[in-house]
Amino acid sequence: MTSSGLAATFEFLILVAGAAPAQEVVEEEKERRAAEEEIVVTGSRIRRKDLTTPAPVAVFTQQQIAESGRLTVGDFLQLMPEQGNGANTQVNNAPGNAITGGFGTTRINLRSLGENRTLVLVNGRRLAASGPGADQYVDVNSIPAVAVERIEVLKDGASAVYGSDSMGGVVNIITRRRFEGTELRAFGAISPHGDGQTYSFSATTGRGGERGNVLFSATFERQEPVWAGDRVFSAASLRLDAATGTVTRGGSGTVPEGHLWIAPAAMGMPLSNPAQDGRIDLYNKLVVTFPDTNSFIRDPSSALGWRPFERTKDTYNFQPYNYDLTPHQALSLFSIGDLTLGSRARAYYEASFVIRESKQQFAPEPLRTDDDAVTVSASNRYNPFGVDVQQMWRRMVETGNRHYFEDANVFRGVVGVDGTMPFGEWFWDASLSFGRSTLPWGIDGQHNSLRLQAAVGPSWLDSAGNPHCGTDAAHDIAGCVPLDLFHGAGSITPAQAAYITYTGVERGIDQTTTIQINTSGELFRLAADRPVALGAGYEYRRLYGSFIPDLILARDFDPVSAGYHVNEGYAELSIPIVSGLPFAEAVEAMAAGRVFRYSTVGGGTTYKVGARWSIVRDVTVRGTYSTAFRAPALQELFSPQRTSEQTVQDPCSGPGIDPNSPLGKACGSAVNNRDFDTAFQYTTGGNRDLKPETANILTAGIVFEPTFVKNLSVTADYYNIVLPNAIDQTGAYVILGGCFPTQAGVAPRLCDLITRDPQTHLITSIRDFAANIGAIKNDGIDLAVRYAIPSRVGRFGLRFDATWLHRFDVTRADGTILHGRGTYDWGVNPALKFVAGATWALSGLNVAVNTRYLGGFRECGDDGIFPGQDCSVDATWHRRVHAYNSWDLYASYGFGNSLGKTTFAAGVNNVFNTPPPLIYSSFWPTSDPQTYDFIGRYLYARVMHRF
Repeated sequence: MTSSGLAATFEFLILVAGAAPAQEVVEEEKERRAAEEEIVVTGSRIRRKDLTTPAPVAVFTQQQIAESGRLTVGDFLQLMPEQGNGANTQVNNAPGNAITGGFGTTRINLRSLGENRTLVLVNGRRLAASGPGADQYVDVNSIPAVAVERIEVLKDGASAVYGSDSMGGVVNIITRRRFEGTELRAFGAISPHGDGQTYSFSATTGRGGERGNVLFSATFERQEPVWAGDRVFSAASLRLDAATGTVTRGGSGTVPEGHLWIAPAAMGMPLSNPAQDGRIDLYNKLVVTFPDTNSFIRDPSSALGWRPFERTKDTYNFQPYNYDLTPHQALSLFSIGDLTLGSRARAYYEASFVIRESKQQFAPEPLRTDDDAVTVSASNRYNPFGVDVQQMWRRMVETGNRHYFEDANVFRGVVGVDGTMPFGEWFWDASLSFGRSTLPWGIDGQHNSLRLQAAVGPSWLDSAGNPHCGTDAAHDIAGCVPLDLFHGAGSITPAQAAYITYTGVERGIDQTTTIQINTSGELFRLAADRPVALGAGYEYRRLYGSFIPDLILARDFDPVSAGYHVNEGYAELSIPIVSGLPFAEAVEAMAAGRVFRYSTVGGGTTYKVGARWSIVRDVTVRGTYSTAFRAPALQELFSPQRTSEQTVQDPCSGPGIDPNSPLGKACGSAVNNRDFDTAFQYTTGGNRDLKPETANILTAGIVFEPTFVKNLSVTADYYNIVLPNAIDQTGAYVILGGCFPTQAGVAPRLCDLITRDPQTHLITSIRDFAANIGAIKNDGIDLAVRYAIPSRVGRFGLRFDATWLHRFDVTRADGTILHGRGTYDWGVNPALKFVAGATWALSGLNVAVNTRYLGGFRECGDDGIFPGQDCSVDATWHRRVHAYNSWDLYASYGFGNSLGKTTFAAGVNNVFNTPPPLIYSSFWPTSDPQTYDFIGRYLYARVMHRF
């Protein structure tokens, strides 16, 4: 619902929701009226009863959350068409993966600009980040759904009002404040597969009177996993040959049998002295028998015990060991209250605490000696070749699956005093808020790379025939057990596995302290029925974060402990100009400005202007223009340099590159250096010289509320966001491609990031630190329709929310423009997305049906093979990913009894069991968990009793 739809106040909201029985409507109306004087529309700090503003705002009630069948705030908000590509509990990936690791959290990503560019508030105040430490992302599920009164989503920039991070928009979670009685809730859900069981139990109690109010709630929820192997679309990683239409199993080349590389005859002739070590004879036979390959898999049924590796049939299917829905359990405590202080002031507090345990799981650890920069010694007793092996891949099935686990604790507390001035209609508010998130997380089943070289190095036998690490007794490595990588699944003994595996634990902390002072009031009246109003305030905010890595898991990653503070001041004007005139039913302007100074990036200003013109009572046009900013996060500024091994083919490797071609000239002395598959040092980290991101945001819309059709509201809003200096890392492929292009035009800045050996001309390192290197342009149209129809046979409600994406262009550091609209180049961003629903309520009975639609898009392949490359780079080979449409059903019945009021509800999400569309180039196996439903049909029931 847009802000103009709010003009009919919350009676209209409740009617459109259509699912509240008469008694419940009365109770909610009492609570609303008690808080009416304190309502502040998201996107403004000025208090007003008239809830229409120039900016587009969507409002969702607690009843709408219940009708969706979603248990948490985050799961509900991810249904919005304005939201895209946000992490959730379907994301099963390593917590430390900065791109896709969700740490068991659910995040909101308005306009798909990035989760760090959506500002999340609770009652108008910021939440602390919830991640691995020194982080920048907010877990919206840290506020329990039972504590929510409504959610307001500003689909516009609001830096002038709220400060940093609000480029994509603002999500403001408004909690219950006044509640009389006690409410108990129980929720249970399960899929027809018998998995994904979810349970939730909550209790809320509140008391109030003239002196004050207090509310307390406690919620426990538990979510069981859904295994990827139990769904057809995710049972295996798939590859598509676009030329033939053939779909084959992808999987991993790191297999339990062992997969190794040795030099073929074309590059390394057979060794001439096999008598030195009889094992060399096997090496020579492989080189001679298979002169055109250097990749082999162990196969006892073959003549030599090894044969060429065939990707179409030899890959390892890791998917059955992964989750489609990750398990977690959480205990949430929430409380809010206030106390009257005389006739003009009150003291208040807010407090919440969440304890959450989350898990992810993956197939057994893939050991790759080249990634770990170790070499299997020719003198290792298990090496069957008698020569050093530099590239051996082995799936360590004997060490068991890898388990990631997080134990998050999130605390938030607010204390404050507010009141009215003894003169005029002026309100003031002063508050102190503190948020802290601690996240210990760890992994088991991981191999200890510090011990790996010793285990695959030389080994010797004692007189009893027991193997030892080292060259002889005089050089024995105490405690070390030689590792057998060459004799297939089951060859690794418990002692071998115990020596190279460990459980690692890392710890992160994020902390935010905020002092706010706000005031607003009326100034004077022009020719309108409302006076000109002013809001102004000051904010001090301090952020602190730390990250303590595991000494083995990230031995080359130093601890982080950093913070910064900011001082900000703002002012905002609401200027009703005229009202009640012909062709000027209401004309209002607004303006806001903010000045800030960060201890890290210095000072700056932002502003916002807007206007609303109700031509007649039926039609309103509105628009805003604003500048926005995002200060670099602690992670982006202070993350220490971290070096890892990367293997990327050198564009200059050749052979056959024409030295006079654009590529040959760019390569220079490195041309045709035959560096086909060499590992190099890839160094990443923060950058203290980062500048704030800035953006220009325009919205323009029209609202149609015909007086001749009661309770109908139609709004259409155009948005345009330009972000010219986005903070990002470049990526090794982009750096190499920009410095050594196949066409004319070299990016010198990218070449400066590459270091080559002056003698061999091979790449030795690439440096890739965070920088202001990207640009984003995003524009489209939001459409919203609301219609409520009272009748003798009940109350009917209809709603429709859609987003049409006109453009989503992302410019990379090398100048390449990714066209995200209608492609998979920047996640799932189809041209059209919408949600729609219909409700019917009669007495205590409520029925709702909802649907969600996401349009199709293209994904592109590399030489006809998917997964491939960006459509914006080469769309020669492409396929259409079909549209997705799911339907949900909900019904509830409430009735009064001697003990209070009881409500039973039940529903089915994804009624038709619609599977997610296949996306072969997805990072995840064959679809996208940030966008689509991975569970399938889901049945749930809820019971609520209110005393």
